[in-house]
Amino acid sequence: MTVSVGRIRTSSTHRALARPKGRGSSRGVRVAYIPEVIPGEPAVRVGFAVSKRYGNAVARNRIRRQMRAAAQTLDVPLSPGAYVVRPDAGVKELSFSTLCGALAEAASRASQSGPSKR
Repeated sequence: MTVSVGRIRTSSTHRALARPKGRGSSRGVRVAYIPEVIPGEPAVRVGFAVSKRYGNAVARNRIRRQMRAAAQTLDVPLSPGAYVVRPDAGVKELSFSTLCGALAEAASRASQSGPSKR
């Protein structure tokens, strides 16, 4: 199954994700969520934040590509809104199927959780 995943493009969405409405994590994948729907944009938009501690640009882009592919092949429907996915240190060792499961679980928890306590 392929999920239509768009990019986070607006600065207002980036600012809103600094204080997300929901958060979730699973096996090294952390997800922040806001239920923002923008007319003319895909209902589900996903951004990936991979810091420099994961290595050079080649290593960070590899992680980002794997996470993007995992987001596009999710079997669970995602709630409309914007998601930011942040990997933890152990994500490099996860198999693709494990990464897909962790991403699905974290995104589901984030979209179902209440306001963050930040």
